[in-house]
Amino acid sequence: MMSRHQHTTLLYWPFVFADHAKLLLRLLYQPASAMGEILDRGSLLFASAAVLAASLWLKINAPWLPISFYAPLLVLAAVYVPGALLLSSLLARMGGAGAVFQRDYSPLLTCSAMALAAVEIPLALAALVLPPLALL
Repeated sequence: MMSRHQHTTLLYWPFVFADHAKLLLRLLYQPASAMGEILDRGSLLFASAAVLAASLWLKINAPWLPISFYAPLLVLAAVYVPGALLLSSLLARMGGAGAVFQRDYSPLLTCSAMALAAVEIPLALAALVLPPLALL
């Protein structure tokens, strides 16, 4: 038997999911304001799941692409975001690299993952409709 708190939490999650999905789609037509909202109340869990889902959908629609579905998120989390933070700490002098990583890694990964998912969705739709040579 579920407690009242567990029942309320289960009822709350569809609304949170819908809110984050709206932010993801809003990146396509209002990128600046959507990115500000993602920075304020975005979810790293949703952003990571969105990238994985969009990458998997792209891989299913475009099997000729030589990447696995988890590679974009892995490269984003292990190379792009740390590199951007390292460059920003060296160039902007916003504090030590450790402090910059602690403060900015999760928000930057959330924003970049949402942006990548927003880019992959139209690509997957194009791969579904267009022939392979039109996309290369």
